[in-house]
Amino acid sequence: MEQKKLEKVMEEEGLKDEEKIMRRSGHARKETEFLCLKRTRLGLEDFESLKVVGRGAFGEVWLVQKKDTGHVYAMKILLKADMLEKEQVGHIGVECDILVEADS
Repeated sequence: MEQKKLEKVMEEEGLKDEEKIMRRSGHARKETEFLCLKRTRLGLEDFESLKVVGRGAFGEVWLVQKKDTGHVYAMKILLKADMLEKEQVGHIGVECDILVEADS
């Protein structure tokens, strides 16, 4: 929730000044944690491999579980040498862009 929305909600709820300060502080802490998480670079060591879901021309898709949260994801592991050899780097970039935009 952005700052303006937070202020509007607090006004509608009729919070006292002390409560508003506490709410703002909590909001700032959560925002800091979120931004820190967003900057964190993930690696294979952050996940536990569960099983292979599929194999393709350039690599494999694995079902993985994030160690710290327990969330389950599909991870595509590509072999860069094979992509370069078959001149498919452009296609991988487009696929990455699509996956970044998708929210499912």
